[in-house]
Amino acid sequence: MIDLKKYSLPGHIQKARRNIRELLKAVDLIVELVDSRIPYTGRAFEEEALFLNKPRIIALSKSDLADEKALRTWLKFYEENEDVPFICVNFKDVDSVKRFKSFIFRILKNVRTRFKDKKMMVVGIPNVGKSSMINALVGKKIAKIGNEPGITRGIQWVSVGKGLKLLDTPGILYKKVDHPVIHKKLCLVGSIKSFDDLDEVLEFGFQILKDRYEKLLIEYLRIEKTEISDIQYQNFFEKLAKKRKFLKKGGFLDLERAKFSFLKDLIDGKIGRIIYELPEDVIV
Repeated sequence: MIDLKKYSLPGHIQKARRNIRELLKAVDLIVELVDSRIPYTGRAFEEEALFLNKPRIIALSKSDLADEKALRTWLKFYEENEDVPFICVNFKDVDSVKRFKSFIFRILKNVRTRFKDKKMMVVGIPNVGKSSMINALVGKKIAKIGNEPGITRGIQWVSVGKGLKLLDTPGILYKKVDHPVIHKKLCLVGSIKSFDDLDEVLEFGFQILKDRYEKLLIEYLRIEKTEISDIQYQNFFEKLAKKRKFLKKGGFLDLERAKFSFLKDLIDGKIGRIIYELPEDVIV
């Protein structure tokens, strides 16, 4: 069992859930942000109990980091299994943000409100891109951004265009975060930190790369295709440390530095477009 005190900041998470419940009455629409690399695991909520049947949309964020073919499979899965409207979005791309904004206003046209302005709430696991979404919609940097869980700590209202206000909330985690597979996926996208079980997390990510994204692994290590069959988790970081000249005193390979570098590259999407799960992989 994962020690949640080390990873999920349970006091912070529980406070976020209480705040969401309290503020739901003041909200017309919920935007559920989901990391495109973990389209199921990243849902992260007890949806029906938490959102009280409020109108909701699903926005698959960081779509520029996700495997396009696998993402299309997920979009078909959502279409066949969800009644909630959904859209892919890359908050670094101006055209994608414009499409997303138009999508929101189109949905809101059919949502009644008791308020002068229509109000929506954005929710999602840590590091899913909530601050990036706010900054992109507003058109300027007003929220902190970083590939670290827990960047957003408080509750804030911001104006998003004429007649629309958005409520940001801190990240909240999945009720099954202690499941080992879910935990590893959350670590690989930067939603929670991993130290004690770093090797387990990285071996999980490495194996997905080798099984499904061999070409990316070859390009990442800058090796010949014929060499990939000899690359196993045990010697992967030796290769990486040599390639990047990660050395400790005495000329020894710095394998720890190589491991943290690999994890950061996975979180930041620098290795290539990856999805860590397919519909047949999900844990219900």
